[in-house]
Amino acid sequence: MSKVMLVNVVNEEESRIAIVSGGLLEELSIETSRQEQIEGNIYKARVVKVLPSLDAVFVDYGRERNGFLAVPDVHPKYFADGHRGASGLKKGQELMVQVRKGEIGQKGAALTTYVSIPGRYFVIMPFVEKRGVSRKIQDDATRGQLRSILDEAGVPEDMGYIARTAAEGRTKQELTRDASYLVRLWKRIHEEHDAVRAPALLYQESDIVIRTLRDYFTPSIAEVWVDDKAVFEQAQAFFQAVMPWNQKRLKLYQQKAPLFSKYNLEAQIASIYEKTVPLPSGGSIVIEQTEALVSIDVNSGKTMKGKDIEDTAFIANKEAAEEAARQLRLRDLGGLVVVDFIDMRSAGHRAEVKKVLHKVLKEDKARTDIGSISKFGLLELSRQRLKPGAAVTGTTPCPTCGGAGKVKSPESFALSVLRLVQSVLARTSGLQRLQLGVPPDVAVILANRKRRKILELEDDFGVFVDLFAEPALQPNQYYLECRQDGSARVETNLADDFPRALLRTPKGLPGATVRTQRPSVYALFGDEEEVREVPAEPPEEGEPAKNEAAGEGAARPAAASGETP
Repeated sequence: MSKVMLVNVVNEEESRIAIVSGGLLEELSIETSRQEQIEGNIYKARVVKVLPSLDAVFVDYGRERNGFLAVPDVHPKYFADGHRGASGLKKGQELMVQVRKGEIGQKGAALTTYVSIPGRYFVIMPFVEKRGVSRKIQDDATRGQLRSILDEAGVPEDMGYIARTAAEGRTKQELTRDASYLVRLWKRIHEEHDAVRAPALLYQESDIVIRTLRDYFTPSIAEVWVDDKAVFEQAQAFFQAVMPWNQKRLKLYQQKAPLFSKYNLEAQIASIYEKTVPLPSGGSIVIEQTEALVSIDVNSGKTMKGKDIEDTAFIANKEAAEEAARQLRLRDLGGLVVVDFIDMRSAGHRAEVKKVLHKVLKEDKARTDIGSISKFGLLELSRQRLKPGAAVTGTTPCPTCGGAGKVKSPESFALSVLRLVQSVLARTSGLQRLQLGVPPDVAVILANRKRRKILELEDDFGVFVDLFAEPALQPNQYYLECRQDGSARVETNLADDFPRALLRTPKGLPGATVRTQRPSVYALFGDEEEVREVPAEPPEEGEPAKNEAAGEGAARPAAASGETP
């Protein structure tokens, strides 16, 4: 079945890449500007603390938190006295290290000195002499052909390599060019290492788009859609340089509806942040994650398809095995994983469930090691973690629950709400007004950082979008009300018993204030017929008025003669 790769990078704060097969989400990569991707970066580091009790050292490689380097991950050339142990490393010693696993919770990054540099068709390992071919290439003739091409490509004898799955079917010229590029890149990194002082960055992995195209693009992917023109041009240059014969599969998405909404992926992505994932027959799996252990509990729920309890458990466990493998890949859960299946008495049923799990995990690029289902229904497996999972990059510890659970960060949730608004506007005609209520911190992001985007949506669809900051809402809650022909339609993730009287959004904006018209206090002056004389200007201070002086002089004789005035 052909697949489609969707590259959603229209928002600078969050980049998302999905691979879809038959409408089902198979792969998902998320990277936010808030959390830097450091896996695969190569640094020049300095030992700052030696821990013989842990057989490891802590090194300063230029980040706020020191990295952890176990002795088995240290190349023998760094042990000066030949003793392979923590005591053979000295404080202040400089090493070339690569980030093997990024920071998780309170743990620092896990480092290694066995550097590997990935290309499109090969991965070179400068400090390892081992040479091999991907296990997924099973044809012996193809494996031998790839080894002979690499031996003739000029790869130094002391440098190891692994031929990737994408190398199958490629010409000798293409393979030789990729191998030569990686050798030149390693020489440049080595020269930079000799020229700088620790700590320093020597090599930085490509961005999420180029990295995903390099690692996940296969001939089974029929189309690659990119919703940003600048990123589309970067991807176009990558295709032109590495695989020009596939350039026609790269396309620019320019429709108004969000790219992921067109393929109905938002609901599937939302399930990644949930602990409980439903199964087709009515059962469910519950996923709990710690720093180093993942537990998956299988519940039969409403599964009633079986003819008896054993058959019902078998049906639920098969669906759980398939979904559990898919969720491990989507969430990129690593370390030790314990799956608690429903008890099955039949050994054949247990073997069949394990077979289903193994088949789905074959599509996973991460290395896995699967155990057997015990008599208690427990299956243990280990999985390599390839990248920060969606639940790590797109969430922040919840202030409400004190870290017991996770919610989306305000930036990530603001983008989710913005995509929801765009999707509602695109699929609904005749809207007059759309009212959106979100928590205050999300409203600040939308009203400031995404103000221009909201104005563009209003212009494109001719609908007013009213934004309300709702202090009553908790993180990741929203209330959306669509006004159309005098009626209102509500979309929200609030519980049914939420007191909506506390919200401002349903009440809408207050009406525009109109100044009250009052009669003038001088209106009666117009009815007077008598014209009043204009009074004279008052005299200046110190100068007696002439009329007053004359009056005083005429009054005195009259008073003396006894005449009454």
